[in-house]
Amino acid sequence: MQKGKNYSRKLWIHILILASLAFILSCGGAAPETTIVEKEVIREVPKEIVVEKEVVREVVREVMVTVTPMPVVVQRPWERWADQGKYGGGEIPFVAARDPGFWDLHYASSLNTALIPSGVRFNQLLEFDPVNPDEVIGDLAESWEVNPAGDAYTFRLHDARFTDGTPVTAQDVVYSIDRWVEPGAIRSRTGVMRSFYDPGNARAIDDKTVEIKLKIPAGTFTRWMASDWMKIYPQHVVEGQSQDDLNCCPENLIGSGPFIFKSWERGDSYSHEKNPDYFKAGLPYLDGFKVFLIKDYQRRVASIKTEQVMGDYRMSSGVRVDDLPTLEKETEGRVRGIVSPNTFITGYMQSVNKPPFDDPRVRRAIYLVTDRLELNKSAHRGVYNMGQWFHPGHAFTPEEAAQWPGFRYVDPQGNVVTNPFARDNVVKHPDDIAEAKRLIKEAGAEGFKGTFAGTNAQANIDARAVLKQQLEDAFGWELTLDSKPLATFYVDLRDNTHPLWYFGGHGAAVALPDDLLFQFYMPEGARNPAQWSHPTILNLNASLAEEFDAQQRQVILREMVEDVFLTGEGQWIPLIWIVSGSALNVKIRNYHTPKANFTTHIVHKLEHLWYDPDATPQTPPP
Repeated sequence: MQKGKNYSRKLWIHILILASLAFILSCGGAAPETTIVEKEVIREVPKEIVVEKEVVREVVREVMVTVTPMPVVVQRPWERWADQGKYGGGEIPFVAARDPGFWDLHYASSLNTALIPSGVRFNQLLEFDPVNPDEVIGDLAESWEVNPAGDAYTFRLHDARFTDGTPVTAQDVVYSIDRWVEPGAIRSRTGVMRSFYDPGNARAIDDKTVEIKLKIPAGTFTRWMASDWMKIYPQHVVEGQSQDDLNCCPENLIGSGPFIFKSWERGDSYSHEKNPDYFKAGLPYLDGFKVFLIKDYQRRVASIKTEQVMGDYRMSSGVRVDDLPTLEKETEGRVRGIVSPNTFITGYMQSVNKPPFDDPRVRRAIYLVTDRLELNKSAHRGVYNMGQWFHPGHAFTPEEAAQWPGFRYVDPQGNVVTNPFARDNVVKHPDDIAEAKRLIKEAGAEGFKGTFAGTNAQANIDARAVLKQQLEDAFGWELTLDSKPLATFYVDLRDNTHPLWYFGGHGAAVALPDDLLFQFYMPEGARNPAQWSHPTILNLNASLAEEFDAQQRQVILREMVEDVFLTGEGQWIPLIWIVSGSALNVKIRNYHTPKANFTTHIVHKLEHLWYDPDATPQTPPP
C-alpha cells in the first residue's frame, strides 16, 4: 500500500507540471521565457518482500523524475473573454431573501448572509474560472510553481491595488493566510486549511513573490486555494481592528476586488459599485448593482417575473426547482432557470453536551427513526434527493446508502428497495422504528421537552414541523420550534444555545468531502456546536488530507462511514440533498453553471457578467 501511495504522489506531481504547461499554451499567451527542466535519474533501491513467509531482498531499479522549477509565462486567463461583453448598464437590480450577517469572510460561514454580500470586494490567489467553473486559474496569482516534493508552492502576484490605492503585496498574502488558520480564532470556512498549513510557514520572498510551505503534500490544496472564502486582506487595514469591527460594518474592511461597497440599509437593500482601478484590464463590465431584500417568496418571484429585478442574486433567493419551468413559460423565456443538483445538505445537529443528546443511544434513535422520504414529500414537494454524509458517489452510491439501517425502506412485500425516493408504495423499515423506540426507553429519554432550533425561512420551518411530528409521535417528546433570521441563527449556533438544531442547507465551499468533514466533525467546525469529535474520524481525516489517489481517498471515506457514521452516534445526521434553483434574466450575460463542482460557493465576484438590454430569449449564449 505504501509503495503505491508514494508512486501516486510522484505521478501526481509530474501530471501537475505537465498540466500547467498545457494550460499555459491553451491560454493563448506567449511561450514561456524559460522552461521547466526535467531529468531522469535511475537509482537502485534495496527492498524486502515476503514470499511464502520468507523475507527476500531484491534490488529494484526506479526511474525518478527530478524537476527544476523555473519561471513560467504570466497568466491572464480573463483576456480570453474580457473583450466580449458590454459595459455600463447603470445600477443593476437583483433580489435576495436575507440580510447580510458577518462581513468578515475569514470568520463567517454563511453563503447567503456573508459570501454573497461580501465576496465581490476581494480576490483570492487562485479561483475557479468563471466561464469554465471546473478549472482552477490564477486570480491575484499570475503564476505559481510547486516543488518536487509537492509541499511548497511559490506564487507570483499581479500588480494589483486595494481600493484605498495601496499595492497588494506578498506580505498581505502571508498575513491573510496566517489569519485563515489563526489559533483559537473562529475560522468557519478558512479553518479547513489547518489540515495543510501552520501559521508562520509562508514568507514574502519579495513584494510580489510569496512561498507557502505545507505540512504535507496535498493533492487538493489548489482547489481549496480557489475557494471563494480564501480572501486576501490588506494587513494595514485589518490590523488593530477587533473581530466585531470587521464583522459588523462593511466600511471597516476593503479588498482589491472588482466592486466596492457602497451602501447597506438593513432589511431593505445593499449595493456595490465598480472598482475603477481593478487590475484585470477591461473588468468588471457592470457599473454596479443593488440587491433588494424581500423575505416573501411570492413577492420575490413576482419581482423577477415582471423584470423589476434582473434575477435572484447568486441563488440567494432560492427559486424552487419545480417553479422554474412555470416561470420560464410565463416570461416566454425572458427568465431562464438554473438548476444545480446536490449543492446543499440538510440535517440535524445535536449539542452532545446537553441532555438527552449527550447519550449516544438518543442520537442513534433519532438517526434510525427519521423518515427522510416523508420529509421530502411533505416539506419539499418531493423534488430533492436522499441525503448521506458525502456527495453521492464520493464514498457510496445512493443505491448502497438505501440499504443502511435508518435509510432503508421496504415495499409492500417487505423487501428493501434501492430507490425509495422514486417510489410511492414504500414505508420506512419497521425494524428501524422499533429499535429507535427501544433505545429511547433504555436511555430514559421518553417525554423530553425542549427547543428545536432553525431559521425563519419558510422551507426551514416547514421541514422542522415534519421532523418535530416524527420525533413527538415516536418518542412522546414535546418540542417547541425556535425560528430566527439566518444571521441570528449563526450567532446562536456559535454560542451553542440550543440542544437540537435543524440545518436547512449547508453548501460545500469546495466539492470535496474534506469540507463536510471539517464543518460537521472537526472540533472547530462551524456546524459542530458542541465540538464533538471521534478519534477514528480525526485519524482518517489526517490520512485523507495527504492522499492523492482518488481510489484510496474513497477507501478512507468508506471506512469513516462504516466504522463511525453508520452507528448514528455522531452529532450530525444528514437528511436531504437539495437541488438548488435560481432564476436569471437573459439580459444578464456570461453566467455559467458549475457542472461537476456540487457547490454554489464559487465564482461570486461577478466580474465576468454584463448587462445587454437588447438580449432576447433567442440571443445566442455568450
